[in-house]
Amino acid sequence: MNQMQYLVHQILFFFGKKASVYPGIYHNDAYPACLLVQDGIETYKVRFPGVLNKNSVQSEIGALKLLTEHGVVGIPQIVAEGIVDGIPYLVEYYIEGSSLDKIHHTLSRKNWEHIAHGLAIFLQELMAIQSTQPSVFKSPRKNYDSYGEVIKESILRHLEQHTSLSVISPTAANRIREMLEDIGSVFHGNVTFLHFDIKPQNIVFDPQSKRVAFIDYEHSRMGDYTHELFRADMAAMRNPYFSECWQLAKQEFLADRLNCFQGKEYSRKLFYYELFYDISEMTYSVLIGDQEQVSVHFKGIENKLRQF
Repeated sequence: MNQMQYLVHQILFFFGKKASVYPGIYHNDAYPACLLVQDGIETYKVRFPGVLNKNSVQSEIGALKLLTEHGVVGIPQIVAEGIVDGIPYLVEYYIEGSSLDKIHHTLSRKNWEHIAHGLAIFLQELMAIQSTQPSVFKSPRKNYDSYGEVIKESILRHLEQHTSLSVISPTAANRIREMLEDIGSVFHGNVTFLHFDIKPQNIVFDPQSKRVAFIDYEHSRMGDYTHELFRADMAAMRNPYFSECWQLAKQEFLADRLNCFQGKEYSRKLFYYELFYDISEMTYSVLIGDQEQVSVHFKGIENKLRQF
């Protein structure tokens, strides 16, 4: 019995139950450890923190509670939560179906249209959850004047690392800092709930019941929904089979909001998100030693510097 299986049997919710634990279905050393637990006709999903994100369970719990309070459908339902042997855990009802990345080749056009419609409704429900305080569930260290300040702080953190490693020159770094001076000017009004990791792996579809569900809220936060769409665009680019579904969903979602996605303000937001994307992707490339991709993303940054 490995540590995760042992911990499951120590969870109070499973005391007195003939629970069977199935390891190896979700578990990956780098990501949150998830196991399936069968108890009679009921199946549960148990989550523990992963190596790369120690706060993943707390983030998921906070997000799911907020979504449940607002009546959002198509989300995992919390069964139990707590701490066992000093490790936080979350027990959810298991959602029947498979993630889109596993079954995309089996889906018909009608299936994709159905999923796209469900995704559009999901985005609309998230957008209805608004706040005046942009914050990250896992680490609400401070209050921000705008979501632009959140993006700015993240970019500067990456920038400092790249400058110290001589990946970005001091001159380029100063130019980027100048760009960020007016970042707050295009971010105003309330922020909305963002799933922040919309991609095929996090959308579950059951071909039998036609149910569409959305999982994995460890990265969720309050913020500007333009950023949500930008991140999902990036995910669709990496998953061609998902692209048409995403475009259908986005068109439906934007049907009555086209004015929000036109003009200088929207272009300016995309400028900052694209800059953030290149800098964060370059960070990852540096970490894994992929010099070719470091160069690709640095060229993207240089192009943005020339356009500014």
